[in-house]
Formats: sequence, structure tokens, C-alpha cells
Amino acid sequence: MKAPRSTIVALLAIMVVAAAAFGLASLRRSSETAAHPPGATERREKRVKTPPEDSFLTQRVVHGGIPAGAMEKARAQVTRARVAARSAAPGQLAEQVAAARWQFVGPTNVGGRIVDVAVDPVAPDTIYAAAATGGVWKSEDAGAQFTSIWPSGN
Repeated sequence: MKAPRSTIVALLAIMVVAAAAFGLASLRRSSETAAHPPGATERREKRVKTPPEDSFLTQRVVHGGIPAGAMEKARAQVTRARVAARSAAPGQLAEQVAAARWQFVGPTNVGGRIVDVAVDPVAPDTIYAAAATGGVWKSEDAGAQFTSIWPSGN
């Protein structure tokens, strides 16, 4: 009687050890798959090939993309503005800003944080601006004056 009982205990012990080993192996495989999913290397290579700002820009452009030469044109405009700022007499820019006449154009007091600005690609003098507190404003004279186009019921 002792022989069959010890044999059964030994077989049960072997089965428990084997199940634990298989369980650990499958956990290890699943954690490796989660850490390095199939195709991760290819996706990582694709990310390295394109600059991060490409993804940012492609999510925000309209009508099929940015016009050819727009980035270079913007870069040249920034360079011209920097040269003009450096060549201005000390305090001249501050005087111009202080002398500017700011005029309240809103129907109510708004916080002033603009979350989006869009220029119409067909009519460059038309500008749309969206405020964080709500409201969309439109200018048809390159920003000299803005009019609210936000529905008054909202």
C-alpha cells in the first residue's frame, strides 16, 4: 500500500512543478510580447525617419497640406523681423507698443487667451481666431478689425 501512495504523491508533485514551470514560461513570453510587440521595430524605424513635428503638423493642416515654400517664406519673415528689431533704436519698439491704441472689441469681457488662429488660404486677409472662453472672431482686413461670428444663442 505504501508504494502506490508514494507514487501518487510523487506524480502529483511532478505535475505541480511542471504546471508552475509552464505558467512561468507563458508569463515571461507574454511580458516580452507586451514589451516588444510584433512589428514594434518597424514602427520605431518609421518614427525615427520622420521628425516629430511632422506628426504635429499633419494633424493640424487643412486642404491637403502646407503650400510649397510656406515654411521657407515664414522663416524669411521671421529673419526680417529679427533684423528689423535689432536695427531699431533702443526703446523704439517699446515706444511703438506703448503708443498703440488698443480697443476692446468683444461683446463681453473675455480672458484673452486665443487657442487657435486660421488664415484663409484663398483670401489671406481673412483671419479667424478662437478664444478659450468661447467665441470665434473673423477679420476680413488682415486683423485690423474683428467681428464675432459666434452664434448669439450659445
